[in-house]
Amino acid sequence: AFIADQNATQGSVFSMDLSSFFSDSDAFVGDSLSYSVVDVEGNAISWLTIDGSSLSGTPGDAQVGANSVVITATDTTGLIANQDFTINVANTNDAPIAAITHEAAKVDLSENQAFSFSVSNYMSDIDLDSDDSLTLSLQQVTDATGDTLEGDGSLPSFMSFDTDTGNVTGTAPDFEGQIFFLKLIATDVAGLTGDLTFSVDLQNVNDAPTLVAPISVQTITEDSSTDL
Repeated sequence: AFIADQNATQGSVFSMDLSSFFSDSDAFVGDSLSYSVVDVEGNAISWLTIDGSSLSGTPGDAQVGANSVVITATDTTGLIANQDFTINVANTNDAPIAAITHEAAKVDLSENQAFSFSVSNYMSDIDLDSDDSLTLSLQQVTDATGDTLEGDGSLPSFMSFDTDTGNVTGTAPDFEGQIFFLKLIATDVAGLTGDLTFSVDLQNVNDAPTLVAPISVQTITEDSSTDL
């Protein structure tokens, strides 16, 4: 029987019984069919498997859209029958994910120096929808877990965040050795969120010596010692 195009949904199990589409007229003498599946170029399809006559698999993001497949039924003598059709995979919305690790996101700032860094590429929208986009927000948290806000979550007073560009700017204070933890939250158009917590470390910058008090004119007696 002709196999019509099939519909599947990303992230959900797809299955069909191939025995409904192939028959073996020699079955009464013990002949049987085995099945295989490839794409139209003859390549294996990683997300599809065959168990007996059952074709099944769970399509992912990469399979969203039209997937052409070829089923081959082979009898015990090696005779074959082929049938190609398309599995159309519908997209489902996925939450944003971190595009880099916590370690790679770490930022080092020099005390008393102006800074600017971007977090716009820290999160990724893995959906293939062209109309999906991410909105970014940034909070201060107490530690690397990101579970607890620091106060009300406001950023340190010396730091500003541009939600449109993802740029963080400011001038680092004279707090060398202090570590701040920031939690970046990305929200897609459907309201799903993902987050990444990273640290901002203030590094010491060596300062030139300064004059604490002027040295007044000193008077000493010849051949006498003095302390200054």
